[in-house]
Amino acid sequence: MNSPLITIITATYNCLDTLKKCSESILEQEFKDFEHVIIDGGSNDGTADFIKSLEERDYPLGYWISEKDNGIYDAFNKGVKKAKGKWIYFLGADDFLYDRETLKKTSQELMNTADNIPLVYGMVDCVDSFGYTVKVYGLPWKDAVWETLNGGASGYSVPHQGAFQRKTAFDEVGLFDTSFKIAGDMDMLYRVYNQYSFKGKFIPFFIAKMVMGGLSESHHSATKSFKEMNRVYRKNKIPTDPHILKMISRRNLFHAFLVRNPGIMKIMEKTGIMNFAGDIYRLVKNRKNVINDEIEINEGAIVHYNTTADFGGAAVAANRLFNNLYLEKEDSRFVSVRSSGIMSDGYIFPKTKREKKTIERDYRKSERPLRHYKRRTGFFSCQSSGSDWFHKIDTSKAAIHHFHWIAGGFIDIPWIGKQEKPIVWTLHDMWPFTGGCHYSGGCREFEETCGSCPILNSNKDKDYSRILWEKKLKAYNSSNITVVSPSNWLAEEAKKSSLFKNHDIRVIPNGIDLEKVFPIDKNEAKKSLGIPVDKKVLLFGAVNSTSERRKGVDHLHSYLLQEDRDDLFLLVFGGSLTEKQQDLYSIPSLSLGHINGIEGLKIAYSAADVFIAPSQEENLANTVMEALACGTPVVAFDIGGMPDYIGDGYNGRLVEPFHIGKMKEAIHSILDDKSVEWSINARCMVEENFSIEFCLARYNQLYEELLNVK
Repeated sequence: MNSPLITIITATYNCLDTLKKCSESILEQEFKDFEHVIIDGGSNDGTADFIKSLEERDYPLGYWISEKDNGIYDAFNKGVKKAKGKWIYFLGADDFLYDRETLKKTSQELMNTADNIPLVYGMVDCVDSFGYTVKVYGLPWKDAVWETLNGGASGYSVPHQGAFQRKTAFDEVGLFDTSFKIAGDMDMLYRVYNQYSFKGKFIPFFIAKMVMGGLSESHHSATKSFKEMNRVYRKNKIPTDPHILKMISRRNLFHAFLVRNPGIMKIMEKTGIMNFAGDIYRLVKNRKNVINDEIEINEGAIVHYNTTADFGGAAVAANRLFNNLYLEKEDSRFVSVRSSGIMSDGYIFPKTKREKKTIERDYRKSERPLRHYKRRTGFFSCQSSGSDWFHKIDTSKAAIHHFHWIAGGFIDIPWIGKQEKPIVWTLHDMWPFTGGCHYSGGCREFEETCGSCPILNSNKDKDYSRILWEKKLKAYNSSNITVVSPSNWLAEEAKKSSLFKNHDIRVIPNGIDLEKVFPIDKNEAKKSLGIPVDKKVLLFGAVNSTSERRKGVDHLHSYLLQEDRDDLFLLVFGGSLTEKQQDLYSIPSLSLGHINGIEGLKIAYSAADVFIAPSQEENLANTVMEALACGTPVVAFDIGGMPDYIGDGYNGRLVEPFHIGKMKEAIHSILDDKSVEWSINARCMVEENFSIEFCLARYNQLYEELLNVK
């Protein structure tokens, strides 16, 4: 291999077990134009023998050495000197590439990167020892520079585990400073920033998984890390009081601060800080323009709206659709008022603390009418007003407005009635066609006018449910709304509603990316969770699974009180059972809490022998679809959208609603059947009816139909 595109450098010391996993993630890459350089610090755990064994395989080993070194940055320097690649990537021995297409996707970005950009980076999935996501590192470039310069904020806005640097950049800025033991990568990052005038490129996908527990995360090294970071600031002439710098930058007072403090300006000029400060000032001055550029919506864009960008079932379904559409039409946008901030370029959401405070203020304002209904019995969204932040965004150029879940103080109802462009509204619950409840609980008032709302515990016809119903009626009658329901059940309910009965209603199921959601070995999944492989695992989970009664935790509790088999194990995610509850059950249990990312969920689904979905009301639950995609049969009550993807006796069991005895029989019928057909059929059902490609084609057809109407 004379001149590969990429050189991967791994520094290791006594990490044989994790190095094996790291090397396997490299070996399985579809892209082959790269080399792996391994620098071992003289390990005594058999690492050298393992590396020698790699030489006997078809492994892209470019160079390796095993000798004592002077720390990780000394090892990195040895690797850089031996690297032949045009781009250099540092992958820890206890980290691994995200999936087999990682280098393939990254190489396409690298080859299309301008020559004056020295740094290309993506996101890093930070996981615990079980593989569950703890944090996600990596911000879009403008935000990464802003956060890094904003008082020396965390360097993980550009994590080195996700960063590719040009080999020529090391010729310009030099090698790693080996006097650092923890912050050498941050020092290198600042040197690259300064040399190349803050140029970099963000690629919005995951590069690697990083296992928590490195040196810089050690509690005992916290003081040393802090001291090294301050030394990085001083060495690179960065102001060392981050609190002052944050205050200045956030209030856009940097220029005024310097003008009023000429003595400080002279000191900054003498020490060379002034050049750096000027870059900060320009960033501050142009911050408003940066935001305005980001929220610009181009002519003909399809704009998606969901209150949250990355939390909840509606956000999951909306993101799956949008991300695949964005690949085809990059000027489309996804607007939300709540987000973790780790999103790709197509997303528009509040970023500053002031904007986020405004969003929370608007939400509280929109829910003020609930103060008059303190005895309410369920989830009710007033939406008495919308978000001021959102209504400042110019959406007039959008070709189609695509609503998903927009309650929670997001879009003001009268705004809907003012839109001339077509609206597609994907239902995720009943709220769009009720007076405010998300699930009616058996109430049928939404078929008429709402009022005397049982959720509000109201006996007045002219209560807030009637007021909101009237607002919606006025807005909907002057709008071109096409309603999309993921389930046949919710479509039928919408057709019966007084608000949507005269609108076009389609059924398009939520789609799932089957290349990302698939079964893994059941015994390996059980072992990774510490569950004996001879146990039959029952899985129950959803967002707020143990606190939202609609998800059926009470029915689960009733079943578990009756269950007396000694070969069972209960697994719960999205919530946790109390110790008092667990003491009442005869079977052991494990609560996983909230799981970020599909990787952790795949382990839970694959470990399960049966997924229990005892919901009282349900549209088309993502959890059920994900369980089936992982080959796990489902037992659910015969309600809502469950019959759309559960064939009784085929890939699961449908049970008479809320009959606990029959639910127990259904669970046992699957557990006692040793046939693999349940698992095969579960996966087949999703492949044939719920792939993201199928969903995407249906929506594209609808968009074209609406745009071609004259």
